[in-house]
Amino acid sequence: MSISDKNSYPRTGDTQTIYLKHAIHDPNITVGDYTIYNDFVNDPREFEKNNVLYHYPINHDRLVIGRFCSIACGAKFIFTSANHTLKSLSNYTFPVFFEAWDLDKKQVTEAWDNKGDIVIGNDVWIGYEAVIMQGVTIGDGAIIGTRAVVTKDVPPYTIVGGIPAKMIRKRFSEEVIFELLELKWWNWPEEKIRQNIGNIQSGNLEKLRDHDMRERGIKYLHIGTIPAILIGEKSDKVYLFIHGQGGNKEEAEAFARIVGKRGWQVLGIDLPEHGERKGEAAPMVPWVVIPELTEVLNEVKQRWQHIAIRANSIGAWFSMMSFQKEKLEAALFVSPILDMEQLIRDMMQWANISMERLEQEKEISTDFGQTLSWEYDRYVVENPIRDWDIPTEILYGSDDNLTKRETVDEFVEKFGCHLTVMEHGEHWFHTREQLAVLDAWTEQVQ
Repeated sequence: MSISDKNSYPRTGDTQTIYLKHAIHDPNITVGDYTIYNDFVNDPREFEKNNVLYHYPINHDRLVIGRFCSIACGAKFIFTSANHTLKSLSNYTFPVFFEAWDLDKKQVTEAWDNKGDIVIGNDVWIGYEAVIMQGVTIGDGAIIGTRAVVTKDVPPYTIVGGIPAKMIRKRFSEEVIFELLELKWWNWPEEKIRQNIGNIQSGNLEKLRDHDMRERGIKYLHIGTIPAILIGEKSDKVYLFIHGQGGNKEEAEAFARIVGKRGWQVLGIDLPEHGERKGEAAPMVPWVVIPELTEVLNEVKQRWQHIAIRANSIGAWFSMMSFQKEKLEAALFVSPILDMEQLIRDMMQWANISMERLEQEKEISTDFGQTLSWEYDRYVVENPIRDWDIPTEILYGSDDNLTKRETVDEFVEKFGCHLTVMEHGEHWFHTREQLAVLDAWTEQVQ
């Protein structure tokens, strides 16, 4: 039982501030633990009546408020029925007055345009007399300024204000926001939060993360000079997690949460120029990465009996280049680069670069962020993937802009892999829908 279950009021003698969930009776309103509402004008227990407006059962729309939110006096949540439909030639809501105009009662909802639920994330601060309009989603950690009128979604950890509300600034850097959204401290058990209040209040993200990692069995280590992360309870089974361009070893955590339930540990590493290795002289090129992955696998073989691979994008290509002759139990590839030579040719075409020019200039930067290299191209041409006997599952998005579907189909047929395609999925699986598909696929194929 949480603190907010035991008491309606957080502070002795203060009846203006309430744990809001105790004031909720409407089944279409849900409020998370510890969220508070303060009202120095009206009784805060009358929140549904005074603050949730035009919320009629006929629409079935919901108000969802997360945990640890702080809602100031007079904040309003205005739902769909406040609208007058813009589809009509008149602003007058004829369907509402169906009796007077001999209309079908069932048509009453045609009087307004349904915008949907209002969803408030966790750890959100909503200021004095702010107004949240129908259909809006406010991300975790956001701040809504005094008397702001919020008509559009607010990203996590964003401060907005004004009428209509506009972004003032982000609360933290993108890196810090990413870590906070990964940590989700608001979902921790009460005792764990209690132990970390000092870290939360002082902004000590490093100690907050370290405490969480110790509790979840996460260990940082080095394999030779390569930074690594080991996740999960001791086992004789391990997945080696190889990230893609722009990734890092910590991406292994989401994967480990799933496969760990079946007794697998996960070992993630930072490739050159990524994670802890940003700023190193060593580039992320095959003649550097492949010897490193070989070294890592040799170490892994000494500690684990059962070894599998999970790799993203170019990490899959590096894995195949490094482990073609190995006898591993399985490979799980997400948006893999399967034909690097073809990808380089495609990039040359996108940038309108000829082979003759590349040979002459050796390296050419493109306006889409990639550097084309003659040395890299020659390495790829001279070292094709000829063997791949490891049982392999591939998750591919139909809108992948780096690997064509025919390339995937040819690889699958040649090496006997199993392919799962997400329609309209992208190369980078990052939206809520795409991540849900990724998790479901991992559950199924691990």
